[in-house]
Amino acid sequence: MTEADWLACRQPAPMLDALGDLASPRKRRLFACACCRRLEAPLPHLWLRAALDVAERFADGHVSNDELRDAWRRVGEDLHTAHRRIEIETRSGPRPPKDVRASALLEAQYSALRELSTAVAVSISRSGLGQDAVRAVQSAAQTAALRTAIGDWQVRAAASDAGCAEELAQAELVRDLFTDRFWFVVPDPVWFTPDVLALANYIYNDHAFEQMPILADALQDAGCESGRVLDHCRGPGPHARGCWVVDLVLGKE
Repeated sequence: MTEADWLACRQPAPMLDALGDLASPRKRRLFACACCRRLEAPLPHLWLRAALDVAERFADGHVSNDELRDAWRRVGEDLHTAHRRIEIETRSGPRPPKDVRASALLEAQYSALRELSTAVAVSISRSGLGQDAVRAVQSAAQTAALRTAIGDWQVRAAASDAGCAEELAQAELVRDLFTDRFWFVVPDPVWFTPDVLALANYIYNDHAFEQMPILADALQDAGCESGRVLDHCRGPGPHARGCWVVDLVLGKE
């Protein structure tokens, strides 16, 4: 894969393959979590935020094996609880239980929950990082799209469009978390002033990525003239925990 291919790629799988060993287990786990977090908006009532928090903390070495096992167990418990909630909400909605559209909506939500749960489980497991989570999140996005398409029965088109859109978003996340093989930024220690470090830590710990342009200003004030660094901070994103610029500032691999 050339640098031009990397910048133009619209699918995450070939990018992850091209990175090879440059993509550390920590980065792959954070990428899997970032993919899952994208589904909070379309699937708010199926959300498994606590499990993803554990997965991210585990990536940074702040979670024990026992805590990781507990998180895995809770995903299964949350899956059962959410199934029951969806069924109750759907059955008590405006459509009678035997309405074929209500049944289709119920099945779409079940499918989305199963796929999201799979993606979260992959994110907190020790294996299958990156590619497996990518596929599961794409499937969850497709089934989530059925919730809005079910009324008009444009199911296949909606699922296909959602899958393509999710692939593109995931490719952008790869570019946010990983620098490619063709260039590396060598930082100057003078960039890392107390203000820069404090802001980078805040962004990292609080998912405060709306502050990235301010981080660019702080780095520039500290003497950073790297177009790669400043443009990435000021660009449209998306950004997620593991963003290569924030990791660079904080000395994370």
